[in-house]
Parts: sequence; structure tokens; C-alpha cells
Amino acid sequence: MANPYLQMRLKLTRHAIAALILSMRSSAEILMLVFGPALIGLIAVIALPPLYASSRPFPEASMLILMHAFLMAAPLWMLRGRLLPPAVVAWLRMMPISLGLQIRTDLAVAGAFMLPLAGAYLASALVWIYNAPAWLHPLPATAALLSSVSITWWLAAGILTLRARWRPRPTRRIREPEASALRHIYAPPRNETGFWYRRLFWLPFVRNENHLARQQLLLTATAGVAAIACFQPALHAVRGVCGLFTSGLMIIMTDRADKAVRAQIAYLRMVTRSWPLPLRHVETLARCISAVPALCVAGLLVTQASIYGTVRGIPGIVYLGVLTFSIALLIGVPTFTPRGRVGWIVLSSVLLTAIGSEALK
Repeated sequence: MANPYLQMRLKLTRHAIAALILSMRSSAEILMLVFGPALIGLIAVIALPPLYASSRPFPEASMLILMHAFLMAAPLWMLRGRLLPPAVVAWLRMMPISLGLQIRTDLAVAGAFMLPLAGAYLASALVWIYNAPAWLHPLPATAALLSSVSITWWLAAGILTLRARWRPRPTRRIREPEASALRHIYAPPRNETGFWYRRLFWLPFVRNENHLARQQLLLTATAGVAAIACFQPALHAVRGVCGLFTSGLMIIMTDRADKAVRAQIAYLRMVTRSWPLPLRHVETLARCISAVPALCVAGLLVTQASIYGTVRGIPGIVYLGVLTFSIALLIGVPTFTPRGRVGWIVLSSVLLTAIGSEALK
């Protein structure tokens, strides 16, 4: 008979997967229509790194297998909040659950995620074995692939174990202010808009379980690296992929930030309904700041174009115009249905990639 804790975790996992599928239902058909061939190609090459590693020397092969395992375990890291919400983690800390039971349960939950990934590995391996390139030897390639699967499985289980053992950062106790300092604390700020933006938007986005600021920083850095790679002569063969990443990430960054700002505005309007504060200017500032990461990457593109001089004038201006219009539409339209929003994101990414490839010729 299965352990009750294991049954609870598996039910929680199924519930999280169902909630994730339900949240993507409105945009799944658009994504499959546009990126369906790319997804099929991705499945075909998903097992290529460990297969290719089997033909390389041991240090290089080990590095390839480890990097591939970390990359495959990254989706579970992003879904850890759904699999183990903070309320469940707080409840688990009060339960008499041993570390051994915790690890076995996390291995079982990670195995549920590894089943579809193992099916994709098998399909990709069969494609490469059928094509039979000169560097592929079946036995070493199978050993490398199994090693990558095992490392990914243990990494996924380790992510879940760390999440179950996670403790929130303790809040700092605020000392009672002295009577002489009260007039400084409650004095009206010089810049009310910036003051209330920091209190109502910036601090909630960087504290506790809200990782929006860190995610935006990571996306901005990735888009910046891809933007720099677009103009490097040594990376001419992958210029199209770098351009697709840059264009898509700029739109995705703006979309994520704008959705978080809209959700925070909807929440604040219920809380601050009776406050005598001019919050409309604060909301406008928050929406404008959500476009800053994408505009920084666009500025990097303009700087690179001026340094290398490899961009055509008219297509480059059209690219900046379409990018500005896409960002302004995302943050400026009051109401956007989920399907319409995803459609506009996909259309903007495709248009920017096509115009950018024409501008770099």
C-alpha cells in the first residue's frame, strides 16, 4: 500500500499539471499553429547533446551531459511553486516526515515528469540511430543518454526536496519610532508618485515568493547576449536564431511585466479605494516602467548597429517602429483577452524577426 504522503503529493502534482494545462488552453492552438514545426524539430534534437557527447573525450562529454541535464531540469525549477505552494510547504514543516521518505517521494514525483521527457528522448534517439551519422556508436550513445536521464531525474528530485525544506525569509522587526522622529516618518514625500510606486509596486515585486524582478533581469540579460550575438561575424550561421530570441524575448518581457502590473493594479484598487491618494499617476508610471527592459535591449541593438554599420536604414527604422508600437499596444490597451494577447505576442515576434532578418542583410 502506498504511503499517504506519497499519495497526497501525487494528487497535488496532478492538480498542478491540470491547472497549468487549463491556464494554457486559450493560447495552445495559436502556439501550436505557429511553433508546431519548431516543436517537432526540437523533439528530434532533444537527445542530441548526450548522443554527441558519447563521441567526445571524457571531460568534454561530462560537461555536455551535465549542461544538458541542468537544462532539462530547468522547467521543474520554474514549476516548483505550483507543485509545492507556500501553504503546503508551511504545512509540511509541521509534519513528522523523515528525510528518506521526503527523498523517495520527490523521486516518485520527479519520475512522473520524467516519463514524457523519456518518451521524447526515445523518439529523438530513434531518429538519430536511423540516420546513423559517422560519429554515433549505439552502445556508448545509449550509456550517455541514460546518464543524462538519471542526472536529470536526481536534479528534479533535489529541486523538490529543497522546495519542501524551504523556509521563508524572516521579516525584520521594525522598532517603535521615537516621538521626535514621528514627524520625519509621516512627513509627505517630495516625490509622491515615485514614493508610492516603490511602496505599492517595486517592493511587492522583489520580496518573498514574487520573483518577477529576478526573472525580468534574467530575461533582459539573455536578450542582451542574443542582441550582441546578432552582430558578431563569427556567429553569422546562427544570426537568425539570435534574432528570433531577441525579438521574442523583448515582447515576452514586456508582456510578463505588464500582466504583473495589471494584476497588482486590480488588487490595489480594491484595497486603496478610500485612500485620498492620486494613484492614477502611480499606475501610469508602473505601466511605463514595465517597458523599460525591452527598451534597454532595443537601445543595445541601436548601439550595436551604429558600431558595426551592418544594418540597412529603412528596415532598421521599420523594426524600431514595429517594436515601439507592439510594446505600446501591450501596455496601453485597457482590456486584452488572453487569446488576443497571445496572438499579438506571436504576431509581433514573427514580424520583428522577419523585419530584423531583412535589416541585417
